[in-house]
Amino acid sequence: MNNKTFILLSRSILDSEVFASQKLLKIWIWCLCKANHKERFVPFKTGKGEITVNVKRGQFIFGRHKAEEELFIDGSTIYKIMQRLQLLGNISIKSNRQYSVITICKYDTYQTPDNYKVTSNEQASNKQVTGKSQASNTNNNVNNVNNVNNEKKGSRRITKFVKPTKQELDDYCQKMKYAINTEKFLAHYNSNGWKVGKNPMRSWQSALTTWHLSNDKSTPKEKKIVSIEYICTADPKHRETFSESSIYFHSCKECNAPMELSKRNEK
Repeated sequence: MNNKTFILLSRSILDSEVFASQKLLKIWIWCLCKANHKERFVPFKTGKGEITVNVKRGQFIFGRHKAEEELFIDGSTIYKIMQRLQLLGNISIKSNRQYSVITICKYDTYQTPDNYKVTSNEQASNKQVTGKSQASNTNNNVNNVNNVNNEKKGSRRITKFVKPTKQELDDYCQKMKYAINTEKFLAHYNSNGWKVGKNPMRSWQSALTTWHLSNDKSTPKEKKIVSIEYICTADPKHRETFSESSIYFHSCKECNAPMELSKRNEK
């Protein structure tokens, strides 16, 4: 990987749900760093040999084992967060029996430097004055600088936080498919004055996402645990069992050949 390249990160991420969770933020930035900045062809090994995959700008080939090694996060957590990023509209996932391709949504919008030059140009044009203006309009220039500073301060104002109702929480949980005890959520933040750590809460949606990712233990989980057995396409004696189905392409640890679903066992 070329460490001299860079990604662009908008300050709007501070108000997003992604920023509310450390692991969600870490995996999202990892995805941005893994995505190609230009289209290229990537070699990929399969059980039948090597193929070439056309990976476009803003895409990358995803592998479960590689992700675990680079992120130091277990595979099941990575799976849940990748699904969450897809639900939030940050990425799209396209999989086949051999590999998965992750696409960063709106990659060109946020990773094109020209899209960030408007403010800089405006600031530069405001500072351009003639020598004559500098001599005769000193007081006006000072006033203009003060006005610009006041406008900047005004642009940083944070919208006043409004405490959500239980109905708003329930509606948001239904939309995002969160299994959360909203009464417990309300009781917790009512007791601490709606603070996150020592700071006042800015977004209850972000706090709700963090609560969800932390697993609300007061809510019983109805999801059944399923064990998935995969069999090697090259040698049926090679088998592996996983705790849940996933978007990931499974390759045989013995011979690196593709593995296919053998059977599912509900516990």
